[in-house]
Amino acid sequence: MLNLWRSHQFIPEAMRHTFSRGGYYSLPILHDQLLLISLNTIYFFEKNTAVDGCPRDEGRGEMDPGSEQLLWLEQQLYLAKEKGMKVWLTGHVPPNRGNWYEDCLGEYTKLSLEYNDIILGYVSNLLLSSPILELIV
Repeated sequence: MLNLWRSHQFIPEAMRHTFSRGGYYSLPILHDQLLLISLNTIYFFEKNTAVDGCPRDEGRGEMDPGSEQLLWLEQQLYLAKEKGMKVWLTGHVPPNRGNWYEDCLGEYTKLSLEYNDIILGYVSNLLLSSPILELIV
């Protein structure tokens, strides 16, 4: 998948590592006034039994993919605020109870409130009744 995206040069070189590792990336647009953050919310989706939500690292060593992505999101939001940028978030599964693991939703909500002055909104790529989503689970 990364090779397909790389061939179109849609994913900036600086973001290819996070995209290849976890399927998420950020993209500055509009002369660095706006940052698009694309999340891989499949890691947060509670029907995804391949992951275990976003548990806090309690000396287990390696972070779960959801927790790692939320840490990355926090860093992206911090840097965007420092640069005076606004942010649009996008992802597969909309953030709400019944969709996301409770711990993932809690951390995402905390970040959304902390950075509500720069976050313009969230756009979901799929509806819960989507046949594509049903194929995933």
